[in-house]
Amino acid sequence: APVLALVAWFCADYPVGERPQAAVSGQSYALVEQPGCRYAGGDCGLKNADFELRIAFADAAPDRVVLRVDSAFPLDGIVAAPVSAEGVEDEPRPLRRVEPGDLSWMVELPRPAVGRDRLRIAATAAGAQYFGEVATRFAEANDAAD
Repeated sequence: APVLALVAWFCADYPVGERPQAAVSGQSYALVEQPGCRYAGGDCGLKNADFELRIAFADAAPDRVVLRVDSAFPLDGIVAAPVSAEGVEDEPRPLRRVEPGDLSWMVELPRPAVGRDRLRIAATAAGAQYFGEVATRFAEANDAAD
């Protein structure tokens, strides 16, 4: 019965389901926060179809972190803005290219209040804009690791 239910679900979805479409220059697309962003030690990213951004923090100083964003596609540019738990957004800061190819970008930011603050990101690729927001809980060490 469970197998038949899955087959019926796929068969019903195919004729009426939405088909992926290529991004159009000048349009904006929302990125969905991946589940790992909400867990300590998680693998954080934003995604919309094939377009994906991987997000990581590294220590820079006691009150600073380096934000690194790796993209599946070359980016024209990217900005990030920390957002406090109260909803106050810092000034968006442009990231700089780390290496040729426009796939890896970095910027130094004030250390977020891990688990409470969020991070807003906006990127441009091939003339299309992508935007999303992630929790910062993933930057916390995972104490449950063996």
